[in-house]
Amino acid sequence: MKTKTSVQELYHRETRRMQAYELEQAGWKQKEIAVALGVTKGAVSQWLKRAREGGVEALRRHPAPGGGATTELGTDAAPTGAFRSRRDDLWLP
Repeated sequence: MKTKTSVQELYHRETRRMQAYELEQAGWKQKEIAVALGVTKGAVSQWLKRAREGGVEALRRHPAPGGGATTELGTDAAPTGAFRSRRDDLWLP
């Protein structure tokens, strides 16, 4: 079962994205940034792309689209192992 992410963890993630941007602006290479922040080079690449396309604001935390629909084990006439989506009220395999 997926647990909720704490506010502190969300703040930490946003801070790392901002640090990556600042280090890149200071002339650091993506690989160096990744090592310094303890993340993958791919993550750094994605963050910097977001910053280039949407500015620094794009690095800030945004609520998940769709209100964060969750799934739960269906009861009623659900086949064994099927999940029911709260958002769509559909049976999912």
